[in-house]
Amino acid sequence: MSGTTLTIKVTDSGKSISFSVTIKLPTSGTAPYPAIIAYGGASIPIPNTVTTITYQNFDMAADNGRGKGKFYDLYGSNHNAGGLIAAAWGVDRIMDALEMTPSAKIDPTRVGVTGCSRNGKGSIIAGAFVDRLALALPQEGGQSAAGCWRIADEIQKNGTKVETAHQIVNGDSWFSTDFSKYVDAVATLPWDNHLMHALYADPPRGLLIIENSAIEYLGPTSNYHCATAGRMVHEAFGVKDRFGLTQVSHSDHCGFPSASQAPLTAFINRFLLKQDVSTDLWKTDGKFTFDEGKWVDWTVPKLS
Repeated sequence: MSGTTLTIKVTDSGKSISFSVTIKLPTSGTAPYPAIIAYGGASIPIPNTVTTITYQNFDMAADNGRGKGKFYDLYGSNHNAGGLIAAAWGVDRIMDALEMTPSAKIDPTRVGVTGCSRNGKGSIIAGAFVDRLALALPQEGGQSAAGCWRIADEIQKNGTKVETAHQIVNGDSWFSTDFSKYVDAVATLPWDNHLMHALYADPPRGLLIIENSAIEYLGPTSNYHCATAGRMVHEAFGVKDRFGLTQVSHSDHCGFPSASQAPLTAFINRFLLKQDVSTDLWKTDGKFTFDEGKWVDWTVPKLS
């Protein structure tokens, strides 16, 4: 830790990389502080009681160009991991560093993650697989964040101009090379993104999906239906109130509407500031009705 910069060196099998994150401590509260890791910088309002950790995720895994970035410098340019999971690996290393560096003044048990658009996809994947994170706040990630590939294909057939699995592998290096086998046969995928949401249920953590019902490309219908199915898994574990949705119409992609402020504040207060507040929040301004009979062929069990 030097000034506001935390430099992290990773060594594996004789190879090493280093990368840095910028830490902006809060102006209120007492150390060690809670924090939010922001992919590329925060597009949501972070309160003055929470640290902002800015993570340049495209330095870890290039946005365009498979096999480029520091993850691939360490593990080889031919590694089949996609950029989103490689960036999540970097978040895991940030968590290692925070646990090892008390001088950073961060409480590693109270750390969240956020990002918007493609970084919305990245942040929800990081929160799902880095289970030391207490909270994820993915914003306007659309398909592979809130939305399901199966539903995206369905609404595209009905005329919606939505991002689909088939499209996403043409030029983008976000997913494993194995994913291309399924993009023209999405119904044969052994999973869909509601099961990624389900990863937050055990161990139970906080997840607030911040979506936009006005941008067709994001697939608002898919986002609402898919997240609703994911929340049913949380209901089975008795932690439904840890998974929230705020889906508000606005024209500026990655802008933050005031109508989403109350849910955001509630989730930060509960999962990072450890306040006893309700997060049983599920709201869309779209006229969506979840067709459970079409998409879900199971009933919600009670799981311990």
